[in-house]
Amino acid sequence: METKKNNITESKDQEVKEQGPVWQGFTELDTYLTRYDLQENEEEEYMGLDSLYTGLPVYIFVDKGGAYERRGHPLWLYMCNGYSNDARLLPISVSKTPSVLLPEYQLNISEEDLQKVYTYIIENYDHLVHLANGEIRDMDFTQIFLDRWYLERTTANRAEIEHSKQCGCVSCMKIFDASEVVNYIHDKSGDTALCPYCFTDAVIGDACGTPIKRYRLKVLNMKWF
Repeated sequence: METKKNNITESKDQEVKEQGPVWQGFTELDTYLTRYDLQENEEEEYMGLDSLYTGLPVYIFVDKGGAYERRGHPLWLYMCNGYSNDARLLPISVSKTPSVLLPEYQLNISEEDLQKVYTYIIENYDHLVHLANGEIRDMDFTQIFLDRWYLERTTANRAEIEHSKQCGCVSCMKIFDASEVVNYIHDKSGDTALCPYCFTDAVIGDACGTPIKRYRLKVLNMKWF
């Protein structure tokens, strides 16, 4: 099967940077969504990613297979402009110089958290491009971030655990108060927390920015145990 060519280029990046908002004549998001009926087809066009997969404090939606080509615009992702999953969306260019693609908008998250989204795009630019071009599967894309996120959370994590209120164990899937964690493995990478119930080095604290929920622990458990 012939590999699809990568159509995201530096010229596209430059186009976004020079032109500013790229909305084919539209100046605000609702008109654009209505024009392309994206309210109904959004699930077909984009894949939603919560902080379990990204480590971001906000929910994002990423192009999972050529939506940018079908719509005739540079590649972008949607970011929830707020901390709930149903907050209004802001389009942000998938570029090495990412920016919000609306000429006027009210930012409903902190500037610091917006910069985290920009950093995520810059650091994962190639993965986002490969996904949009159909060069990697949705499952492979999310697994890349799930694996990395899990390893970062459960290794040399003493500081994060000590700044948490609630923790969860990916091995036994118990949820408990962070103060219950008293045992650590000490090595050159740092101090790694042990679960107070099963004594496994699979503890995650809510200071990571992700609420400790049983369904999230179950997703990780299915992969790692």
